[in-house]
Formats: sequence, structure tokens, C-alpha cells
Amino acid sequence: MPAFVFFVEFALLFVCFLVHIVLWRWRRPRNHGAALGVIFLLPLVVATLFLMIFLQTSSFPENLFSILLLHLSVSSAYILTYPALEGLSPSLLCLLLIGKERTGLTAKELRLRFDETILREQKMQDLLDSGLILESEGKVCVTERGKRFVRPFLLLRRLLGLPLGQG
Repeated sequence: MPAFVFFVEFALLFVCFLVHIVLWRWRRPRNHGAALGVIFLLPLVVATLFLMIFLQTSSFPENLFSILLLHLSVSSAYILTYPALEGLSPSLLCLLLIGKERTGLTAKELRLRFDETILREQKMQDLLDSGLILESEGKVCVTERGKRFVRPFLLLRRLLGLPLGQG
């Protein structure tokens, strides 16, 4: 693959990432996944359609196809990894709590400071914002979208022979 392909892809990703940063600082969207899809994948669709119309052909030069495929791959990886970057994981929370103390913490002190409700509340809000669950009349229910989201994971767990909630 020529260096040109990597240069163009780096520039395209850089622009998408800048749009991501500006949008998140200006007004963070409720559904982060959908917003990231628009930011990172919409330019790919628009560029492809523009070039198909401009070139008036459905066959792309090899370099253009390489750029599109590379952008799709890297953008998809970023979009799928983003929730882990955004969320406050238990491991990260432990590191932050321990890192605040110059002399460290005992395991008992860490357990006393570790508040799992922060993690639960953040995850519940993410699920609500993504439309995977719905809160109504004091109850939380899984939406149809949430059920569709879970099905592939359940199928994979069954195929791997993993019980629910373990492994």
C-alpha cells in the first residue's frame, strides 16, 4: 500500500477526530455511538458517492478503495472502542483512588473509598441515552432496540458454551 493512502487516511481521521472533539466540547450528544457513526462514517459515504458521480463509474482506482477500506476499519475500531475510553471502569477508578494518595492505600482503605454506585449510575444513564432501556413509572425495561442489541451476544455466549453472567 503506497504511503499516499496512509497520508490521506491520517488526514481524514484527523479531521473526523477534530470534529468529534469540537462537538463533544460544544454539546455532547445523547447517543454517542450514533454521533460517532455520523462523524466518522458519513464522510466516507459522502466521499464515495461524490467520487462515483464525479468519476461516473462504480469501479474505484485501487488507492481510493484502499483509503475507503482503511478508513472504515480504523473508524469502526475507534467507534467500538470509544465506550471503554469514555466509561469509568472499576480498574481505572481503583488506579485513580490509589494514585491520589502519595503513600498508597491499604486494600481495606481502597474498599471503603470504592463506590460502585457511581459506576452503576453512569452505566444506567448510558443505556437510557442509547435507547437500550426505558424508565417508566419507576421501573426500568429493556426496549426492543435493547433486545436486538443483546441477541448476538447471547448467541455467541451459547456457541462458546459460556453461562450467562460468567466467563
